[in-house]
Amino acid sequence: STYTTSGSYTYTSLNASGCVNTATLTLTVNYSTTDGNATITACDSYTWNGSTYTTSGTYTYTSLNASGCTNTATLTLTINYSTTNGNATVTACDSYTWNGSTYTTSGVYTFTSLNASGCVNTATLNLTVNYSTTDGNATVTACDSYTWNGSTYTTSGSYTYTSLNASGCVNTATLTLTINNSTTTSTTTTQCDAYTWNGTTYTTAGTYTFTSLNAAGCLNTDTLNLTINYGSADTMNVTACNTYTWTNGVTYTMSGQYTYTYNNAFGCASTHTLNLTMNNGVVIAANAMLRGAYDASTGLMKDSLRQVTHFQTPGTLPSDGQFSVGAPVNVIPLTRIAFASELPCANDNEISIGGGNAATAAAILAVSGPNAIVDWVLIEVRDGSNFNTVVSTKNALIQRDGDVVSCIDGTSPLTFSCVCPGNYYVSIKHRNHLGVMTANTVAL
Repeated sequence: STYTTSGSYTYTSLNASGCVNTATLTLTVNYSTTDGNATITACDSYTWNGSTYTTSGTYTYTSLNASGCTNTATLTLTINYSTTNGNATVTACDSYTWNGSTYTTSGVYTFTSLNASGCVNTATLNLTVNYSTTDGNATVTACDSYTWNGSTYTTSGSYTYTSLNASGCVNTATLTLTINNSTTTSTTTTQCDAYTWNGTTYTTAGTYTFTSLNAAGCLNTDTLNLTINYGSADTMNVTACNTYTWTNGVTYTMSGQYTYTYNNAFGCASTHTLNLTMNNGVVIAANAMLRGAYDASTGLMKDSLRQVTHFQTPGTLPSDGQFSVGAPVNVIPLTRIAFASELPCANDNEISIGGGNAATAAAILAVSGPNAIVDWVLIEVRDGSNFNTVVSTKNALIQRDGDVVSCIDGTSPLTFSCVCPGNYYVSIKHRNHLGVMTANTVAL
């Protein structure tokens, strides 16, 4: 029998002898309890009677109460959990504001609050802070304009340009700019023939430019408006004989180049050039035979006169073929008398103007052989259109072989310095022979 209340209870049974045995139970019943029950809401875990619980549920705990009976306590537990919502990994420039706080350095930062369940929410910020830069600053002096980061500036000032640096943050570059300006100058001038400007010589009219640097180091463009007037220049090639009178009124007697300069209507120098060739004089290489002295057996003339000496009355001059006793003289005299009718050239050594005497040397008369001198002869140059007009005359020597030569050296042909080149008749005269003349004109 089960008894749940205190009292005195008897139980009869048969003992071993078969007799009634009466057992008396004096019972005191104490009762179990349920003290300490709890209904709890906790965050993450709850410790109750030495045990920690991390999940919601109904938990019991037994112990002995004061009566020594079981006391069963029941825990009705609701577990809410803390959270980590709001975590962030952030890369920012210069600074970052998170949950009311501003951070300027990289790092790991946390922020706690209560979540919807009233538990702690811990948010973690993994922050990388990159910094803005000021790379690319420049202080520049430029002419007229300056292009910087795609923009062209024409006035002095301070300018900024923003871009992203390698970290993706703002890079601010500052340009401190000084603008100097180019200049222009101009020159207008009229010149003759040529004009030298800034080291260059110009000979035609036009507009020319020259660039240089001004005081500010910028381009200066100098413009030349040039008018060129020209002097004239011409050249005359003239061949003349003895004299030539040019347009400038000057008479020239010698070959050469002569210039005459004057200012034309533009005031520019004009130059005439005369290339003058003075063909003064002709050369005659004549050959003749004196019949009286000619020796047919030798084909040469005799030079007997050169080899004999006659005597002359003192104080008298020998005339042709007339000699008298006196001082000895050569039959061929060293000096031949020139008659006033002869027409010599000026400065002619063979004969002087005004009837002077032609002279030779004793050494010339001493030469023997085919070139030995036979006698004096007179050569006449006569006008090609009228052979009766004598242009010039010259005393000369004739050699045994017939060559007519100069009395100066006894070998050279005759030069008539005053006779101009042309066609002439030539005559040869000897004191003891008839004169002879070319049948036709001869080109001298």
